[in-house]
Amino acid sequence: MTATSDHMIDLTPAFHFDFELELAAELFCAAAPATRQRGRSTRDLDTALHDLEPQLPGPGQQLDKYLLERPIGIGGFAVVYRARHLLLDTTFALKLLRPSVLRNRPELASLLGEEARMAAKIHHPNVVRVVDVTMGGAHSYIVMEYISGPDLSAMLRQKGLLPAKMVMRIVGHVAAALRAGLSQQLVHRDIKPSNILLTREGVTKLVDFGLARSHEIRVDHGAVVGTLGYMSPEHMENPQAVDHRSDIFSLGVTAYRAVTGVLPVTASTAAQALALLRSQPITPPHRLNPKVNVEVGNLIMCCLLYTSPSPRDGLLSRMPSSA
Repeated sequence: MTATSDHMIDLTPAFHFDFELELAAELFCAAAPATRQRGRSTRDLDTALHDLEPQLPGPGQQLDKYLLERPIGIGGFAVVYRARHLLLDTTFALKLLRPSVLRNRPELASLLGEEARMAAKIHHPNVVRVVDVTMGGAHSYIVMEYISGPDLSAMLRQKGLLPAKMVMRIVGHVAAALRAGLSQQLVHRDIKPSNILLTREGVTKLVDFGLARSHEIRVDHGAVVGTLGYMSPEHMENPQAVDHRSDIFSLGVTAYRAVTGVLPVTASTAAQALALLRSQPITPPHRLNPKVNVEVGNLIMCCLLYTSPSPRDGLLSRMPSSA
């Protein structure tokens, strides 16, 4: 890994594969037909949506110029619908903040708009485009490019793990997306398999760029809400101060999970995860999966170690030899 400018990290020399624009079509074909629609079935999502918050709009309802066709994802802060722009007759993904979240955190609407404006400045083939935003009023939502393929999480649930060459191509695409974000001074802050989408054309797309910061909530005067297992040590300690190095760590965890089938550290709380990262060595992925060559394993380990001397210095001193 080499620095191209201040805070710009170029990961391309570490890869032996061409990943700038093309990903083999076999990537999409590797997912079984059942995984090609992300998440649960439409009926399950409709039921879950009603049970979660009956006041949320359902399929067939209209928000401004968008017709909500069906929900395609439900999260702690938002619901994602497949929606059709009535004037353009074009399909988009519409991410609507949940009303209960807005009642407790009304400032999220303005934060959402601010982050969406920044994310919309990123124009890159490996980043899902943000095309519209509405904040305030009865509903606050973001409109994004619609991706019909599965996400990496669905593929891993089906396959367990993926060939290292395929994973490195995905990682390379995500690295290119992160570099594009850095050109706009944006840090993703939530790199994980469910935020990595795989198009039918075989291109990897990173979603929610720049939006994770708006959605992050602190509770109980310091507890961190995030994606446990993928957060860097510094994210767990001080999420407001993380930079691009935290994204590199999360990308390394994602690759580790994809080639080994397990996470580097498994814990039930952020405090436990942080303690384990500081006290136990991480087993190199090529030791867990002999099909992963040493060079790929070392690259993944570098992603887990690349940061300032603190707080990951303990990881470096306790990491076993990768040979």
